[in-house]
Amino acid sequence: MTPKCYEYSIADKNNEGQDASLRLDMGNVGVIQEECLQVAEFLGIKGASFIQMKRDKEGVPKIIEVNPRLGGGTILTTYAGVNFPELIIKMANAEKIEIPKLQEITMIRYYEEVILNEKGEVIYMER
Repeated sequence: MTPKCYEYSIADKNNEGQDASLRLDMGNVGVIQEECLQVAEFLGIKGASFIQMKRDKEGVPKIIEVNPRLGGGTILTTYAGVNFPELIIKMANAEKIEIPKLQEITMIRYYEEVILNEKGEVIYMER
């Protein structure tokens, strides 16, 4: 089975040094997609995998982590219209798979500080 790339996301650092997800899309991502496919094929990964890359100072993507599992952001792909766990079950049952088109979604993540007392009651909440 030839590995295929159905989903990717690219994270870069914003000016404050925090991760910021820039895109979640099905499509051709050029060098990054090809690198990930080559790694999956070389390692013999069958099924889902999470390959994390970071660009060096020259902008060249470098592999920093490979995991033969779904990534932590898989729920975002599900919200965007592609349910990977369901697709994997269909693959395991030799059912026909049709990859749906991803819908563009936006996730907003914010920080909120909440302090609870020993009874679990909120004693401070910063907004």
